[in-house]
Formats: sequence, structure tokens, C-alpha cells
Amino acid sequence: MDKIFETLKKKDLEGFEVYFEETESNPIIFEQNELQSLEKKFDRGVGVRVIHRGRLGFSSTNDLERPDEVVEYALESAKYGEKVNYTFPGPPETERLQIYSDEGWPESERIEIGKRILEELKGLAKDVKIDMELNYSRKKVLILNSAGLRAKMEKTFYSFEISGFTITESGFVWVYEQKASLKPLPPFDDLIGKLLEKLEHANRTARSKSGELKVVFAPQALFSLIRPFAVGLNGKNIAKKISPLTDRVGEKIIGENITFIDDGTKPWSWGTRPFDDEGIPVRKRFLIEKGVLRGYLLDLNTSSKVGMQSTGNAFRKYTSLPSPSFNNLIIEPGEVPSSEILKDLDYGIVVHSVIGGGQSNLLAGDFSLNIGLGFLVENGEIVGRVKDTMVAGNVYDCFNRVYAISKDTEALGPYILPYIAFEKLSVTSKE
Repeated sequence: MDKIFETLKKKDLEGFEVYFEETESNPIIFEQNELQSLEKKFDRGVGVRVIHRGRLGFSSTNDLERPDEVVEYALESAKYGEKVNYTFPGPPETERLQIYSDEGWPESERIEIGKRILEELKGLAKDVKIDMELNYSRKKVLILNSAGLRAKMEKTFYSFEISGFTITESGFVWVYEQKASLKPLPPFDDLIGKLLEKLEHANRTARSKSGELKVVFAPQALFSLIRPFAVGLNGKNIAKKISPLTDRVGEKIIGENITFIDDGTKPWSWGTRPFDDEGIPVRKRFLIEKGVLRGYLLDLNTSSKVGMQSTGNAFRKYTSLPSPSFNNLIIEPGEVPSSEILKDLDYGIVVHSVIGGGQSNLLAGDFSLNIGLGFLVENGEIVGRVKDTMVAGNVYDCFNRVYAISKDTEALGPYILPYIAFEKLSVTSKE
């Protein structure tokens, strides 16, 4: 790093940045009720950005023995690079955040956990094929630039994923649960209970009406409705003026009961970090507050194009240039448990997963989703699994039709989401 930095200092540049990244992961993988593999993955490398004669150059390498080479490639690419008008930031004033745990997660412990869960499920879920992944990983980042920034960060990641598939009277069923944190995870008994409950309900088939119905999206399925917002809030689309949210800060865009928060300071959450991948301090920010648009997701490049400040949302690998994204996206929870929302549902569908990404126009906010795992609810009781059923709409419209939000949430990586109940969504069920 220092060799690359000193080499860049000798060049005639308006600015430069050296980004170093090192990742180490150790997943334990079970497939179809058997321990399949113990893997160890290690990767490290450096990316170099330069601004030369107003143009951006970039190069990356994982061969750290040849610092001069990566610099020359970056300079060469600047001849044909994008014209930019931003400068690299100076040393950041950052908070000390809870992102690193030195406890670790021994392989032997994870193997025993996996075997114990499989043994428990043998008598509870016959003929169900179980896949699991228990992963422990670490990441180091170091950023140096021409403005005097020298920012260093180290994070740990703990994750557990379990899925089961089987054939029931309702056909092929796939269920999934997961937990993830930057610190050691609590026991997984609640996840096993949720998995078994879904399998039990999937044993019965129900036929839903077609038309405008109440639909409750569980957190895993709600992610599909967040994707259009991610596209609409992305600074790249704001700068190109192709987002429906362009020039609408301060305007009401969805219902007053909806608040989106980007919080990269939440303790132990997946996307928490003191600074983004350009060295900009990360803060808690309202993106949408009570239905009103408050801001966008911006990095240095996109913020310079729209005449705003970077929001600390730059993400990258050492092999790529930065791009804006969420840190931790939190939809503000409501005041009632999800169980009460379902209990009060007279007739409607609860969606737990969708098949694929669906056919949709993400920029416009349109979606059309085939329900993978969903249940018909009548008078507060789950009747059975719905099949060959699709739900469609526009997120900017349907988020004006929210009548209930759960107080319980699930953390799906950097997304912390509740159950959300929508009034009158278009449902099509095959007769």
C-alpha cells in the first residue's frame, strides 16, 4: 500500500486513492441432510483510482508484488476515462461502532450444531431434504488518498441459513430461514419452529379468489417490493434523470405510515460501518419520512453530478469502482405483532416467498410476482397453500395502501423489515 501510495505521489495527478480489501470466509455446508464440505476462502487485492486531466482512471490487482504496474494501468485508463469533477475526502470524523467480535466460530462447534439440527428434524419433518450453511468470515479495508485520508476497518460476519424441500399434497415445497449478524448468533430454535410451521401449512392446498384482495408480505417476500425503491433512490438514476423520484425531495411519494431509514451505525447489523468505501462517514438518515422523500443514495461521483454531498453510501470490491447502495435499510416497524395482523385478516393472502424476481419495470416501480410460498387466510385462520397465483401492482401506489405494519422485524442481511399488510392488491389465481 505504501509503495503504491508513494509511486502515485510522484505522478502529476489532481487526486488519487488506494483501496485495499482482504476477505476470509469459512463456510460449513450441509446438503440434503449430509455434511457436504468445509471450505476456506481467502482473497485480497488493491484498487487504484486516479484523476488525471479531469478524467478518471482505475485499475486493480491481487498481485501486491508489482505496485508500479497497477499504477501505470490506472494512468493509462485515465486517457479514456469518464470526466469527473469531484475530489477525494480528507480524514473522516467517525464513530466507534460495534462491528468486530474476536470470539470467532470454531468449525467443530458449527458442525455439531448442524448435526444436532438434522437429528432433531428427523422425527419432525420426514422426507424433507435439508440444506444448511453456517458461515464465519472477516473483512479488512484500508483506504489511502491524496487528501490525507488513512481509514482502516475490520468486520466479522456470522450467518446461518437453512432451507428444506419436499413433495406434499400441494406439490413441491421450498422453505427458507436465516439469521445474520456481526457478532455470534443466538440459538436457532425459533428458526426451526418457523420452518416446521410453514411445512405444516403447506400440506393443505387452497384456491384463492382473483381480484383486488388484502395481501400481507412477510419480510422475505417484502424484499421484492423494496427493489424498485433501491433503483429509484440510486444516485446513478437520479443523475441520469430517469428515476421517478428525480427532483422530488420534500414531496409525499407514498403513505404517511411508511418510513425508510438508512442507518449504517446500528450496532452489530450487517451493513454497519464507520465509513463507506470512499472514506465518507456513515450516518443514520431518513430516506422517506412518513411518506415524504428526504434524500437519495449518493457516492462521490453521483453526488457531484446532482449538486449534493455524498451520503456515505458507496460500496465496492477492490476489483470495481464504487456504486451507491443501502447501508442498513430499516422500514420503521408498527405497533402490533404479525400474529395479530394475520388474526385480524378476514380474507386474503400472506406471501412468504416469490419465484424469481418477477416480471417488472423496476424504474417505474411496477411488479408482477409469482407466489412461491403463500397461504390463503380466512377469518384469521390459515386455510392452506395457494398455487398458480400472482400478485401485481406498482410500489408507489401499493405503499399508499398499507393498513398495518408489524412491530416484529427480521434482519435479512442489511435489510431490517417488518410484515406489511396491503389493502386491495391485484391477485390473479389460475382456475
